[in-house]
Amino acid sequence: MVSLTKVTDTSSARARSGKDIQGIPWERLNITRESYRRTRLEQYRNYEDIQLSGDVVDKKCKQNSKIGNYYEFFHNTRLVKPKIIHFQAY
Repeated sequence: MVSLTKVTDTSSARARSGKDIQGIPWERLNITRESYRRTRLEQYRNYEDIQLSGDVVDKKCKQNSKIGNYYEFFHNTRLVKPKIIHFQAY
């Protein structure tokens, strides 16, 4: 069992009550989470090795209706420092 040791950690109970799972303090920002997400979805394009491959997949794959959760959030901690550098960081 993972124990929460810092207030910055997010448990599943805190996430269910509205805390952001990444610990982003939306209440202190000048933009809401919903507004930021809407803007990001409108403006951001995911990196693709093969140009337009996502569009091709969208046309060929059947879209399923959402009938439940794909996963259930359990715990997020910011005590662990990442050791892998992301390829888009440069």
